[in-house]
Amino acid sequence: MKRKTAILVLLLAIALAAAFGFYIKRCANYALQLPSCTKTTMGVDFDPMRKNDTQTNGGYPSVADIDNDLALLEGKVSSVRTYSVSKGLNQVPVLAEKHHLTVTLGAWIGSDVERNRKEMSLLKETLQNNSQSVVRILVGNEALMRKDVSEQQLIDNIREVKQFEKRPVSTSEPWDVWIEHPKLVAEVDYIAAHLTPYWSDVTVDRGVALVFDHYAQLQKAYPNKPIVITEVGWPSDGAPAGKAIASPANQAIFLCEFIQRAEKERLNYYILEAFDQPWKVFLEGPAGAHWGVFDADRQVKYPIHL
Repeated sequence: MKRKTAILVLLLAIALAAAFGFYIKRCANYALQLPSCTKTTMGVDFDPMRKNDTQTNGGYPSVADIDNDLALLEGKVSSVRTYSVSKGLNQVPVLAEKHHLTVTLGAWIGSDVERNRKEMSLLKETLQNNSQSVVRILVGNEALMRKDVSEQQLIDNIREVKQFEKRPVSTSEPWDVWIEHPKLVAEVDYIAAHLTPYWSDVTVDRGVALVFDHYAQLQKAYPNKPIVITEVGWPSDGAPAGKAIASPANQAIFLCEFIQRAEKERLNYYILEAFDQPWKVFLEGPAGAHWGVFDADRQVKYPIHL
């Protein structure tokens, strides 16, 4: 009798495991094949750095590398968001147009004043090429959060871009930084918010709810300002961040739920990110390297069907 009971328990466990695996696979597939998301709404953050590239070794992807990456994304997403125009990224707008992608073009702003000047100059030069793919501009990424610049310095940079550019201009920061800086909000054309619940010590089943709770707080604080979610996602590997567990299953669950809800609410958003970035492990720990929809070898983590 005990042997029969043990066998039944084992069979039940196997059946439950198989059912869960099927659910995860189905959820992951569905998350990335919603027609309206992939064709009209869904964007991804784009960094073409390769597996062995770092920010300090002097190497960076070639134009051909960037072109190949954008070709891989063509038809799967509608838009890419960049963080810089240096290291060949000033070529993204022209290449994106070739692949029928729009671009949120970023300029990196840090603590190095001279580097910032060069970046701003290259941004202006890139925008003067008047590529129709660029739909909005970002001056800086988490520059206030890192305390690389003051609020006034960042505002001055934004004003400088607005002097020669008519397309919407903003900077990208975590949602709570925007709450703390109403003066900055008054200067931008839209709020570019990072909503990454993995860093907020929550389980994945609470992740999407927390994203929309923070989004609602931004809407309440600034009801007349458009919001674009410029980073949202969940890593597929890495050390736990409190209750948040990085795994392929959790990434699939999060993306499935978020994309479905974002589609219903017609949000503009950019998934963090197109490709895994191994170099980020030195800045953000192991999880930082594994936010991509594709891994660093450009292999899709989940089947994408259109």
